Amino acid sequence: MEQIRFVLDRFFYGWKMNALVFDKDDKLLDFCMGNIEKISGDSAEMMEEVHKGMLAKKENTSTLFSAMKEKCKKAGIPTIYMEEDGIYYISFYDNEERFFILGPVSADTLSFAQQVAYRKRHHVSNRKYVVPKVSFAKALNGVALVYYVLTGKQVTEDAIMKVSQVAAN
Repeated sequence: MEQIRFVLDRFFYGWKMNALVFDKDDKLLDFCMGNIEKISGDSAEMMEEVHKGMLAKKENTSTLFSAMKEKCKKAGIPTIYMEEDGIYYISFYDNEERFFILGPVSADTLSFAQQVAYRKRHHVSNRKYVVPKVSFAKALNGVALVYYVLTGKQVTEDAIMKVSQVAAN
């Protein structure tokens, strides 16, 4: 886990993206929280809120967490999961079947109302939590690097876009 923490810390400082790591049983193993300097209170509690929000079901749909896992498992490489308001996540499995979620981020600056809607949708009570703006190009570049460092497998940004069925901006 020390290697993972080292990589994710550097990823956060360079790309400003949240990172969550789960074991095979979906237990939260570690996280690096974006916007940490803007958030008061216990960051571990905040990540648990974000994780619980991903597990929340809307009507008869699958959870955000399970939808990301399914899409990623099927693809075999990092995938992008798009949500409302242009908010997206990138996820992948490593060689030990740990599941990584990088995000949420948005390619565009979100309005105050969109930020509030995100927090409400995902049951995040901390009003200071902000979904950061990170372009697709920058995010995919960083994820390709993290994926390579943690798995030894190379993947291109174009391959991630293609398998995710997301059009380039």
